[in-house]
Amino acid sequence: MAVNQCLFTVSMKKIYIIYKKIKNPIYLFTILNSLVSRFIYRKKIWLCQGTHLRGIKNITTNSDLVIGLNHVPFYQRNSETYINVEGCLVIENRTSIARGAIIEVSKSAKIILNGCSVGASKFLIKHQLEIGEKTLVSWGCEFLDNNIHHLIIDGKKKNKTSGIKIGNHCWIGSNCTILADVVIPDGCVVATGSIVTKAFEKENCLIGGSPAKIIKEGISWEP
Repeated sequence: MAVNQCLFTVSMKKIYIIYKKIKNPIYLFTILNSLVSRFIYRKKIWLCQGTHLRGIKNITTNSDLVIGLNHVPFYQRNSETYINVEGCLVIENRTSIARGAIIEVSKSAKIILNGCSVGASKFLIKHQLEIGEKTLVSWGCEFLDNNIHHLIIDGKKKNKTSGIKIGNHCWIGSNCTILADVVIPDGCVVATGSIVTKAFEKENCLIGGSPAKIIKEGISWEP
């Protein structure tokens, strides 16, 4: 406890020095919030102003989680970020969640973020979502791994209830909808506005449409 208090005192002195140099209260808020998460909750989380985080004890940070520092100026200048973790959120490698994102992790649900960059999108997860390394999720997307309501056809309930898996080095374009049972293999790009309803197997493909299908194979992309 004495060591933690000493470190906290030293850190506060450093914060004051940094604040005197930058004179920006937003950065001071970020540093103070980050100190709380690191020293009290022992989480590697950086929080920007306008972030509402519940369930921090349910977050496992094996690497840094940066929330709210990145944003698209013309789209989310004054947006706030809402994250509610009742289940489990695991950060495997340094991950960034942009300002304006909404993430809801239900009880018994699990999200694994493995070094990806997430834009101002919505995630309503009741089962499992996994996003791979160096994957980019643009703004305005929706990830839903449960229909919530039951569709009844010929007296039988039709309701997808499995998770979502996005591979490594994928690019999910803006305003896409990703539904239950979806698998996006490594290196794939999902075109803007697509509605993805099924699992794909081939890597390095351009996927698009409603419902989404493979448009082009053997593609690559650079951030």
